[in-house]
Amino acid sequence: MIILELLIVAWMASGCIYWLVVLWLTVRIVRTVPLMEKLPEPRREEWPEVSVIVPLRDEAENVKGPVAGRLAEEYPEVEFVLVDDRSTDGTGGLIDSLAASDARVRAVHVKELPGGWIGKAYAMQRGLEESGGGWLAFSDADVDVKSGTLEKAVSYCESEGLDFLAVIPGLNRGKSLMDSVSQVLLRVMLITERVWKVDDDESGAAVGSPSLALVRRAVLEEAGGLAELRMEPSEDVALAQMVKASGGRCGILNGRGYVGASFPPRLREMALDSERAIYASLGGFSLARIFWLTLLFFVLEFGPYLFFFPFGIPYHDLIGTAAVSVGIVVSIIICRWTGLPLLAAFYFPIDLFIVVYIMLRAGIVGTAQGGLWWQGDFYPAEMLSMGRKFRYR
Repeated sequence: MIILELLIVAWMASGCIYWLVVLWLTVRIVRTVPLMEKLPEPRREEWPEVSVIVPLRDEAENVKGPVAGRLAEEYPEVEFVLVDDRSTDGTGGLIDSLAASDARVRAVHVKELPGGWIGKAYAMQRGLEESGGGWLAFSDADVDVKSGTLEKAVSYCESEGLDFLAVIPGLNRGKSLMDSVSQVLLRVMLITERVWKVDDDESGAAVGSPSLALVRRAVLEEAGGLAELRMEPSEDVALAQMVKASGGRCGILNGRGYVGASFPPRLREMALDSERAIYASLGGFSLARIFWLTLLFFVLEFGPYLFFFPFGIPYHDLIGTAAVSVGIVVSIIICRWTGLPLLAAFYFPIDLFIVVYIMLRAGIVGTAQGGLWWQGDFYPAEMLSMGRKFRYR
């Protein structure tokens, strides 16, 4: 009985310490990562050419919306390379229409996927082959990008001497509970990838962004090119790590107000969308690893709530309230930092249980399938494991 009580006390104490550390790291992230909207207005006489490469797989609605909206971009030297990856919903015809109406747009069509490539990675490669810019901007189709974003991003890269820039998007508002889950998932990603160390050339920390990531073509080629990532499930962060490992300088910006992205609006869609990152990247294709990581995550995040149970600890209600308040403050900071409504910060611990479900589900489904379904294609875990480049460092 004494051992059980000691274990419970240790759990509670660990949870309190954990949340204080998370608060410190969250504040560090906010203070380290510049806001794009607060950067000075760029003034340059000459601008390098930028090739915006957008891979598309059955993205007809997004082509009509966010992709078409990007053509309002007034960056002086820009081309848009839209790559249709074997779509069946009319995406190919829509990007052909955009190319016919705007000379800056180039439509590229992938008819067959070569062996040894993931579909998205190959679409990015084809976009690279068909582009001519000295800077490459990789971006998903469902991202809202405001005109002026490229000027801010390129000017920041040039002034800071960067070779790679990840732009973390602001989060578009959805249902409050799903917004809450989104900010938890984003917080975990930011901390596990050690965002505050991205600009440290001696650190292996690197952050990618599928929403918008800029890389110098010459540096990418020196690092080995996209062929190095042809079977990488987490191509965005693996690209950042590859550039940094080759000696390139990496940076990160908060794109709130300029770049906006949405997590899936429903739980099932969010769970499906998270399978790749959790099963392949975080879990390393191991159900046991995912289980223990999930258990540790739950124990630490939920620890402060044990103070509200009658374990005979003096001032337990006061301690529990203070510890839980720290967690809420963390969520408030993340919500403000990403542009989400503050209401999304007050769903703890409901959002915690949902994240735990998403993590365990990804491990169970991936293990049961023996791999991942992604954008209509199945990739065996053994094949993905052999091609995996990204590692948490």
